[in-house]
Amino acid sequence: MRATLILDGLSLDDVRALILGENRIIAELSTIRSTTERMESTMSKQDDIDALGARVDAATAAVTTGVAGIRQDIADLKAANPGVDTTALEASVGRLEAEVTDVAELDSENPPAL
Repeated sequence: MRATLILDGLSLDDVRALILGENRIIAELSTIRSTTERMESTMSKQDDIDALGARVDAATAAVTTGVAGIRQDIADLKAANPGVDTTALEASVGRLEAEVTDVAELDSENPPAL
């Protein structure tokens, strides 16, 4: 009965216009819902990417610290054993150090997009 009261006095064209308007609103709400779902998915992916970036940063820091520790171990070894030739070992560590530096520089060249 309430619907009858609301529609009372409206022409058939008015009712059709209301229904079309309601259908447009429903379509817009569907578009908004779909967009929101895509944004949530993107944000979830962004969180995963950010977490991966943090892991790469942590690994780079750990390797850098490890290389410094190896350098110190070589220095200690040389001090305790002056006759030992550590040239090849130092060259290997130098190459590792260069690779770590290259990775760190590459990371700094490509900051994450906001």
